[in-house]
Amino acid sequence: MIENVIKNAKVAAEQWKNICATCSAIKGKFHWRASSSYITLVANNEIKPMNGILCNVKKDGTKNKAFKTVLIEIEANGNKFDKEFLEKLGFTADHSKEDELQAKFISDLLQNRNENLIWLYKHLGEKQILFLGSEIILYENKSSKKSSSNNKSESRKRIDVVAVGEKAIYIIEMKDTSNSEDNPVKQVEGYINKYKNDVDFIKLLKMYADSYDIKFNEKLPLIGVTIKGYNPSCMKYKKEKEIHTFTEN
Repeated sequence: MIENVIKNAKVAAEQWKNICATCSAIKGKFHWRASSSYITLVANNEIKPMNGILCNVKKDGTKNKAFKTVLIEIEANGNKFDKEFLEKLGFTADHSKEDELQAKFISDLLQNRNENLIWLYKHLGEKQILFLGSEIILYENKSSKKSSSNNKSESRKRIDVVAVGEKAIYIIEMKDTSNSEDNPVKQVEGYINKYKNDVDFIKLLKMYADSYDIKFNEKLPLIGVTIKGYNPSCMKYKKEKEIHTFTEN
């Protein structure tokens, strides 16, 4: 339920802000996302790109540690993020090329590597955009089983990356260059239509922003962006309808 996502996000934001305030290693190489049952810690490093572990919201359990516990363990380990340490924490899943692209892009945003994002800022008319979250989703079960089965894409909208600048909140869909099946422009249009007037979505984004000490203007419009491939030195731009599209050239 949406209420649980919001509730868990509030806890995660407070814990992240308190524990990671002076730990740049965590802030640059990991990010978090809230769901209705857990808080997921996501790695955006080269070793385990977009690999996540489920954390309990408040207390350690038999299967999952609490979010706070995991953050403290990472902080205590300093800047040592080798494969053995990450797998011991629970980052054991495989990853795809698309995961690698997303992790590189998110790392560039979180670590303020603006030299890698000139191509993006130029066409968006922004000096900088700031990362808010990945795979952001709100769950709501108001529809019947019949309508849900016929319209699964409408009942569950995952946004690859959400970022914010001075001019807009950016809804970003990323694809590997080999992906010719999906239509990212259509996907982004669907996300914007679903969330443009969603009060809970904005409430959730404000919590992400607060955890990263970002001033968030909830009045900003939602603008769509698609990125296919990721080579900062060679990205081709095209505008399709109202969506900014970028393709590795």
